[in-house]
Order: sequence, then structure tokens, then C-alpha cells
Amino acid sequence: MTSSYHNPPIPPAHTPAFHNPPSRPAVAGILAGAAGLGLGELLAALIGPIRSPLLAVADRVVDLSPTGVREWAISTLGTLDKPVTILGTLVLLALASAGLGVLAARGRRAAAWAAAGAMGMGVIGAVAAWSGRGGGMGSGFGALAGAAVSAGALWALFGATRRTTPGVGGRDTRAPALKPDPAAAHGPNPESEPDVELDHEAPLLSPMRRRTVLGGLGVAAIVQLALAGAIRVVGGRTQAQQARSQVTLPPVDSPLAPLPKQTASAPGAGTPGLSPLITPNDDFYRIDTAFTIPSVDVDTWALTIAGGSNGPLTLSYDDLLAREQVEIDCTLSCVSNEVGGDLVGNARWQGVELAPLLAEAGVPEGATQVGATSTDGWTCGFPIETLDRPSGDATPPAIIAVAMGGEPLPLAHGFPARLVIPGLYGYVSACKWLERIELTTWEDFTGYWVPRGWSREAPIKPQSRIDVPAEGAPVNAGPTTIAGVAWAGIRGLAKVETRVDGGPWRPANLGPKLSDATWRQWWTDWNATTGSHTLTVRATDGAGNTQTARPSRPDPNGATGWHAVVVTVR
Repeated sequence: MTSSYHNPPIPPAHTPAFHNPPSRPAVAGILAGAAGLGLGELLAALIGPIRSPLLAVADRVVDLSPTGVREWAISTLGTLDKPVTILGTLVLLALASAGLGVLAARGRRAAAWAAAGAMGMGVIGAVAAWSGRGGGMGSGFGALAGAAVSAGALWALFGATRRTTPGVGGRDTRAPALKPDPAAAHGPNPESEPDVELDHEAPLLSPMRRRTVLGGLGVAAIVQLALAGAIRVVGGRTQAQQARSQVTLPPVDSPLAPLPKQTASAPGAGTPGLSPLITPNDDFYRIDTAFTIPSVDVDTWALTIAGGSNGPLTLSYDDLLAREQVEIDCTLSCVSNEVGGDLVGNARWQGVELAPLLAEAGVPEGATQVGATSTDGWTCGFPIETLDRPSGDATPPAIIAVAMGGEPLPLAHGFPARLVIPGLYGYVSACKWLERIELTTWEDFTGYWVPRGWSREAPIKPQSRIDVPAEGAPVNAGPTTIAGVAWAGIRGLAKVETRVDGGPWRPANLGPKLSDATWRQWWTDWNATTGSHTLTVRATDGAGNTQTARPSRPDPNGATGWHAVVVTVR
């Protein structure tokens, strides 16, 4: 009788690190990426200037986005555009990290590619930090160090192996692999023993150790991100807020007349829902490219005016406060403001007139542009002739502002100093956290938004807005009030008109005039009848230009069209 020996199945020499659904490796990839991000942010906060790797990448997302996408984000999200952009960047990083985790779980070679992908993400972050606005070696180094942690974690979890002996220490319970004996075909041979494979490749981390590592990555990510946030946001902002709280504003040499008092009983101006004549600082709109508000140390801050024929002029914060102080009433408007939008505000500003400072620096022959740079690297520029003011001109002058609404500039609005240039949209003039002014030409200096499709010259267009009644609001039949605000750069307002359902235009009452550079409240009476009605408004500026009915997008130099609201009268 013949017998044969059947070997048991031989397990593969190396099994995948995870025997679980793809979600487990995806989670591992996300945790590895989070730990790397946390380390990068922490290192950048410790040794970098103001930019983090995450925000550097978010900046690049904004920079590379088409103009239409950016305008949609601003018009749809308003001041939420920045947190949404950061959240979107985090989602993209999480998806990429999850994909690298799934890839790494497919074997050693795949794990090597995943680790390389993690390092590639770090290189992208470093390049974004080194080349972007306000970047620096700190944030770039942080991105690379964080990527190294992510790559190392992926390799340790999925790619690293060790040599092991079957059955030793209970770490490997596979049955030994047996090689068939040719003599077995003719019967057993007691002197013959099968050859046993004594060792093989196994994952470096056991399932229990793997879970420990994953937990450690999660804890590390949370702790590092919390510390980075405390250092960068809490610490930096607290320092800036403390410095701001200690500022004593100098008196204004020639103060403006006191602002008119507006009460709820005031005719027209007291209409509930009507925008106030002066926008409170906390309600003033904020549209800029800074994902975190720069925290500027006033003790070391300095403003440099470069390009002058007399050499650079450098002013400390104390130097600026020691200069002659002026007050101006001026409305600022964002070019992204849609017809009827709220990206506009009116304030009383205090600061130093810009033109005399430039004259002191020496305006060189051939200079055509005034360029400005913020502490986070953002740039803008406007025509130098904007500063020309004939003798007796009542138009408010351009200033380097140090105060807003009777208090030092809020951090979000440019502390310690910013530019306020009456009559121009903010993207060419309203440089916050001001650091450098340059007397230059259009050929030698380009503002941030100009190469992105916006006009280099941007005077504010006549605009008007209906505040009351609001779109879709129910209105009771009978006497009611239509009210809103209107503005026209530095040309002032000649009149505001309204109409109902395409009927004749009727002049509205105009509220107090603070200057030709501010908005004015307006209101008119209306005997509302039941049904649905369309209310429309238009403005005419002091030069006789009536607001055009032709609608246009904000890009390249401001939206146009009449604001209209539909209301239901019951």
C-alpha cells in the first residue's frame, strides 16, 4: 500500500498590515496626516513669523482660484469665505491622507509610495510657505518636518517588517511550512524529517501595538494643534490687544464738528432697520486676504516710505502719533460689493495726512503710482494724482489712519496703521497692517489683485441701497417708509430717487451730509396698497452722473445696476 504526505497550505511570507475594511487604513492615514500637520503648525508657531503651513496652502488655493469662483465665495459667504476656505483645505488634506493610508495598506511597495506621497504634500506646503505672502523659513521647515512624521507613521504602520521565528513567544502561530519528501511516495521513512522554514517576514507592529500607535498619533495631533493655536492665535493676539489697550491717542489738531445725534424719533433717519450714519466698529465689514489677523508688535513696528528722492523715510508708531493729526469722515466700499450688498461702511478716521509725508520723502519725477505693502505681504497701488488736492478743496485727504470711531484701530481693521484713500475701492488703496509705502511707477509695482483680472484704477461708482423694507418682508397696507443709504466716492450726492412698480421716479429726502466722501441716509413716504410690489432706487452724484440701470458683475472694477426689492403688502 502506498501513502503520501500532504503538506498544509503555506501562508504568504508577508500579510497586509490590516485585515479590515478599507476604512481602517483610511483612518490611519488621516491620523498620520493630522499628526504631521500638528507638528508642522507647532514648529511654524515657534520659529516662523506669522504664516502656518496650512494657511500658506489655503493662500495658494485662493491665489489659483478663478476670479469668478472668488467672487462667488465673497458674494455667497461674505466674511465666512476665509473659514470656509480653510475648512475646504482641511477636507482636501484629509482626503489625500486617507487615500495614502489605503494605498499604504496594499503592501510594502505601496507603503513606500504612500510615504513618498506624504513627503510630496510636505514639499507643496513648504513651497507655498516660502513663496507666498508672509511666508518664511519657519513655516516651510514646519511643513517638511510634519510631512516626515506622516511618512514615517505610514511606513511604520504598513511597510516596516521584521524577521521572526514561527511559534517563538507566541507571536507567530502559523503551522510550519513542510517540503515534500520524494521518499514519501514509497512509504514513510522514520529517519527522514521535513525541512522547517525557521523564519519569515512579518509586520513590525502587532495589531495591539498598531492601535497604540494610532491612538498616540491622534493625541499628538490634538496636543500639537492646540499648542500651535495657543501660541499663534491666543498668545499673539493677546499681546497685540494689550499693546492696543495701552495706546493713548493724541488730540486732533483741527477736529471735525461733532457727529449729529440720531434718535429713534428723528424723521426718516430713525426708521428701524435703516443703516446708521456711522457704522459701529464691530459691524464694519472686513474683506481681505488675511486668514489670521496679523498681530503686530508696535514696539518694533516701523513704516518705511521708499522710492523718494530724499531717501527712505522711516517712522515708528510713536513718530506717527507725534505727527499732526487730522480727522476725516469717509465711506469705504469693497469692489466685490454686489448691488444692494453690505460690503460698505462709514466711519470717522484719525491719522496723518499722506501727501505731506510723501513730499517729505521727495516725490521723484516720473512717479505715477503709490504702492503699499502690509505686514503679511499683501500689496495694492493707486494713481499718485489721487493725492492732488487744489487749495480750498473740501474733499477729505488721504491719510495713514491710526484710529477709527474714536479708538485705536481694531486689530481686524489694520492696527497699528492703515491707509484710507477717499473715493477708491479698497482693493487698490485700503492697505491694512501697513508696513511699506513706495513711490513708484505702474511698470515697477503691481498690486495683488491687478494680475488677477481687476482694473488698476478703481474709483468708486455711484451706488444706492434699500434697507427698509427688506426683500420679501411683509408690509402692512397704508403709510410706510422706504429708506436706505447711497454713496458716490468723493463726488458727493445730488439726489436719490425711488419708484414703485416701474412708475415715475420720486425724489427722496436726504439725511445729514458729513462729507463728499461719505454715504447719506435717504427716505421717502409710500402709501402701500395690498399686493406684490417692486421698489427700486437710483442715485445721482454731485457731478451729475446718474447710477446706470445696466447690471454688471463686480469684476473688473465694481458692480453696476439699480437695487430693487420685492415686498408683499397685506
